[in-house]
Amino acid sequence: MREVEIPGGTAVLRDRADIRTRDRQLVEAAMIAASSAFRKLPDGLAEAPENATDAEKAKVEEANREVLAKSESLTLEEGLTLGQYKSAVIVAMVQSWTLPEPLPTMATIGDLPADLFDALETAINPLGAAKDALEATEFDPPPRFDKASPTTGSSDSEEPSVEAPSNQLTTRRRSSGASTPTESSIPA
Repeated sequence: MREVEIPGGTAVLRDRADIRTRDRQLVEAAMIAASSAFRKLPDGLAEAPENATDAEKAKVEEANREVLAKSESLTLEEGLTLGQYKSAVIVAMVQSWTLPEPLPTMATIGDLPADLFDALETAINPLGAAKDALEATEFDPPPRFDKASPTTGSSDSEEPSVEAPSNQLTTRRRSSGASTPTESSIPA
C-alpha cells in the first residue's frame, strides 16, 4: 500500500496484488470495452519511474494528455470507454483517503473535482498499467477452426446435406373448439 498526496489530504492506494475480485472484474470489463481505443493510442506515452516525485509524475501525465489530445484517430465512443477504464482503475486502487467525502464509486467518480481526479490519475497511471496488460492479453478473435475439429462452424461445410429429413413439417389439425367426451372423461 502506498500513501499519496491529493488535494485536501492523502489517499492510500492498494497494491495491484491487493485489488478485490469485484474491482479487478470491473477493470477487466472496462479494459475489454476500451481495447480498440488502446490499440489506437500512440506509442509515445511515457511512464514515470516508480521512485518519481508527484511533480515528476504530474509532468509525465500532462505530456501524455497532450499526446492523447493530438491523437485524432479515436472515436467519441472510444474516448468515452478510455475514460471509463481510467475511472475503473481509480475506483479499484483507492483503498482510503482522509477527505470527508465517501470513496468514489463508478457512479460518483465523475463528480470528483478535476484536480482531485487528475492527482489520483497521476499517482495511479492507469494507461501505463493498461499498456502492460494489453501486451499480455489477446482480444482478437481466435483463428478459424481446423477442418478436422468436431467444433467447426456450421458455415464450414464443404457440401450441403444430400438427404433431407422426410418429416420436416408436421401438419396440425385445427380444432373446432367443441370438446368431445372420451371414456376416461365420463364419470362412472
